[in-house]
Amino acid sequence: DLNGHMLKISGNFYVASGDVKINGGTLDVGGDLLYRSLIYNESGSIRSYDYSTGTLTMTKSEDMVLVGGNFEMYSIQDMRGKLTDGIIEIKGNFRQYYSNNNYYGYPADGNHKTIFSGTKKQTIYFSNYTYSYFNNLQILNTSAEGIELQSDMQIKKSVSDPNRKIGKSYKAYISGIEVIEGDTYGGNIE
Repeated sequence: DLNGHMLKISGNFYVASGDVKINGGTLDVGGDLLYRSLIYNESGSIRSYDYSTGTLTMTKSEDMVLVGGNFEMYSIQDMRGKLTDGIIEIKGNFRQYYSNNNYYGYPADGNHKTIFSGTKKQTIYFSNYTYSYFNNLQILNTSAEGIELQSDMQIKKSVSDPNRKIGKSYKAYISGIEVIEGDTYGGNIE
């Protein structure tokens, strides 16, 4: 529970279990933020990765998560009601995985916003975009390659892609969207 404070992590942050409550604070991860567990071999080296039982709670407008690398959500926990406000800003890739019958790995809602602000090509992947989706999506990527969709995605409330950085390899499904800011979006809309 950050309780209004800042936690700065210079490397990667693996969340194997527990609830990371932002609670009016800022989580600044210089590397990757990965909701996964690590499996080690007998010599102590990482053998493989597995799902997490952890959650991320962002319910206040002041909540901020900054990810300097990749963000991966591979938790078996139902995240409904946990991503309702605040901002996640990602400089790397985004991946949401379906795990153990949990479809709701990233169901952003309310006023929650996800920002992609990388300086290199970024990718977005949802293993199930029907139940996991962006609520407010803002694209600030400055690279020539922009954002590559590696799956379809769903946007619930608003999208801002002023420089048309989202590629057309997959579709964005719009459900109940209120605003396409600047009337521009680079990708395919269904």
